[in-house]
Formats: sequence, structure tokens, C-alpha cells
Amino acid sequence: MLARDFSGITQAGEKPVRTEVAYDALDRVQKVRHRKQADDAETADFTFTRFAYDLNSNVETRVEDGAETPDGSPVTAVSAYGETCRTAYS
Repeated sequence: MLARDFSGITQAGEKPVRTEVAYDALDRVQKVRHRKQADDAETADFTFTRFAYDLNSNVETRVEDGAETPDGSPVTAVSAYGETCRTAYS
């Protein structure tokens, strides 16, 4: 799914945010990535959050603030939150 968010643009020169969402076979969010549309939009990196689920569809692992190229290649290391941090975001 692809979305462009024009809300919050208050200056004539501001660009919208491009958001892409990937779902798994059970319609759970698998990955969300976004970037501000820029003049070099085809080469600008995306910031992403990725989710993994247990057998009961609870979030088992959440990876945040990852950076990847438009083709999905990783750019930076990411922070993962798993079972030990469940109470922090459930």
C-alpha cells in the first residue's frame, strides 16, 4: 500500500511524506517505511519499522528507526524490541 501525506504542510516549499506499508498473509502490518519527498526522491533513503508476531498475533519483535535504500538494502543498524520490552509498548 502506498500513501502520500500532504497534511501538516504549511509552507509552499514543503514536500509530502511518502509512506509504504507491507502486510503479511494474515493482514498484520509487517513493515512501514517512509521518507519525505525530495528533489532526489528516487535515491533518498527510507526510515522503517518492522514487526514480527508470535502464533497468537502478538507483536514479538519490533525493529525501529532502520534506514534502507529504495530497493530495501539496509543502510544503518537498527534497534529491536522483543519479549523483554513487551510492557513498554503493549
